[in-house]
Amino acid sequence: MSRQFERQKLAAGEKFGAIKSLADPDHKYVSFIVCRDPIEKLLSVYNFMKFQVLENERNQKKKNPPEWQKYFSSRNIPSWKTFLWKLSKGFTGFDGLTDPLVNKCSPCHYHYRAVIKMETFEEDSK
Repeated sequence: MSRQFERQKLAAGEKFGAIKSLADPDHKYVSFIVCRDPIEKLLSVYNFMKFQVLENERNQKKKNPPEWQKYFSSRNIPSWKTFLWKLSKGFTGFDGLTDPLVNKCSPCHYHYRAVIKMETFEEDSK
């Protein structure tokens, strides 16, 4: 739903122009990055995947399930330990859900006005 809203409000060229402008310290946007504890993020992704394959009936009926379900199916749910072990060995079959933030938002290359921690979102967003 959010991608659809984004496309209605902002052309792709405008979006990528705005993102590119964040490389300039004097950009005109209110920019911030939200990060979270990496272990908490991985646990959240793990629980999300378990929910999707065990309890989300709508997801179970899809003809073309997400790619990650090949590695995380209701018949083959990895343990938390196995999940972490796969990731530590460089496994990337989870559609980017487990990618580190540094791979997505380039916090070292863009000039954000604020860094907000998910765990302290309420205080950090003020």
